[in-house]
Amino acid sequence: MKVIFIAVILFYTNLVFAQVQLKICTDASTWYPFTFEKDGISKGIHIDLVKQACEKLNWRCSFKPLPWKRCLQESFQGKYDAIVSASYTGQRAKHLYYPEIIVPGVKKSKWRITQLEYIVVTHPSLKYKFTGDLSTLPKPIRAPLGYSIVDDLREKGIEVLTDQKAETNFIKVIKAKRGSIISPHGTAKLLIDKFNLDASTQIHEKPIASKSYFMPFSKKTKALQKQRIEIWKTIISIRENQELYNKIISSY
Repeated sequence: MKVIFIAVILFYTNLVFAQVQLKICTDASTWYPFTFEKDGISKGIHIDLVKQACEKLNWRCSFKPLPWKRCLQESFQGKYDAIVSASYTGQRAKHLYYPEIIVPGVKKSKWRITQLEYIVVTHPSLKYKFTGDLSTLPKPIRAPLGYSIVDDLREKGIEVLTDQKAETNFIKVIKAKRGSIISPHGTAKLLIDKFNLDASTQIHEKPIASKSYFMPFSKKTKALQKQRIEIWKTIISIRENQELYNKIISSY
């Protein structure tokens, strides 16, 4: 009887230790409503969606907000198992596992957490309208530090100034009444409301880029390939469940 009892204890102990545990870093900068930091806690639609996936799989997932470049670098080094969330770049793919290799020209991946658009913001006194020609963007052009859109523009020979905080880009451009800001649409709307900039900003309707955002894993993670695929598929199922997805976004 004692032997059976010990065997049962060992069985359940092994189950506990077999449970997948993930350390996930997130962008601490204001990227509302997708990822942001509030009182030292990771918040946002992307965070909530991945939390739901972890709960559905009975995984233990912890989230840590960090400056974006540090989040990337420490994930490359294996200090974090995964990132929520990041778009695909060839450079990042050297250090991170993505659900797929993104083919140029394919804008929306089925493996995405969500699809996001980057837009252009300028001061209305410039009387400028973005029509898709990047060479016409008012200078200086500002964008968040470490974001893939910066690399995209620089690869096309466009000079971009960066700052760790999205707020700083807005303040500098609006105060100077010159230049342009590249920003996710939701972040732009939040900061315009936060600083009462409705009359001092112009959001241009035509997006500068559309990107799929993923939960990539560090190539030094202990999470197995089948486990990575499992959570990526679970994310898809939650995103495509309109009732559940609407419940997540309704709080923002």
